[in-house]
Amino acid sequence: MNGVEAARTWDQPHALYGDVTWRPRDGQWHFSVAAQAHSGWPESPVHFVLDTVRTSRGAKSTTVLTVYGPVESLGNARLPWHHRVDARITRDVTTRRWQFSYFVDVFNVFDVQNPSAIRYKTSSANNEVIVRRTPELLLGWLPSAGITVEF
Repeated sequence: MNGVEAARTWDQPHALYGDVTWRPRDGQWHFSVAAQAHSGWPESPVHFVLDTVRTSRGAKSTTVLTVYGPVESLGNARLPWHHRVDARITRDVTTRRWQFSYFVDVFNVFDVQNPSAIRYKTSSANNEVIVRRTPELLLGWLPSAGITVEF
């Protein structure tokens, strides 16, 4: 941007992914585990300032303004590393004309709390800005089940 390189919102310069599937000899069961990890996404450079404004009735009011930038600072601070393990068990059943695959899947088996962004809550007291940072988390442990039918 303007001749300066800046990290994109979902930039992750380091990433690892692996998966393993085991299928016993009977061929009707599948056991799968997938793991991924990547460096944290960049945080947006942000700071907050107090501003005094006049209301429509002329009274003074203090408000907190959010100031983003500069763009070239994007990525100087990053969220923590993201990591997750998923697992699936599948059972195949074949009839004359149909093949059924029943599965149970667990997303984020270890319920890791991976932040995707930072939410800021601001207030002011004694002419100072008070900022509380709270991470916005991605999905935690999430089980699901389903059936796939082929004919």
